[in-house]
Amino acid sequence: MPVTKSSLPFKPAPDASIHEIKACLGDLIEWALSQRLGQLKDAGLSDADLMRLRRVAVNHQKGTAGFKDARVIWELMPKLEAVHITKPTEPR
Repeated sequence: MPVTKSSLPFKPAPDASIHEIKACLGDLIEWALSQRLGQLKDAGLSDADLMRLRRVAVNHQKGTAGFKDARVIWELMPKLEAVHITKPTEPR
């Protein structure tokens, strides 16, 4: 079944606090690492990049994300833009 924007489990409520939004971001990153690993690799992310992203997800989920985590996302953004979370994955 294709993933749609409305079916993603980590959509924050309109009145969500910053902590809830950060937790949702952590959930989104964690989901992308498990469900879109092939796309992430195809986009050029190395194993080290994926581990950095995993750390960022955990920090957001725990509420301990900081500037270093934002910098990781900023550095990886050109590659991350090639990954479409709502587009069905093709069988490998």
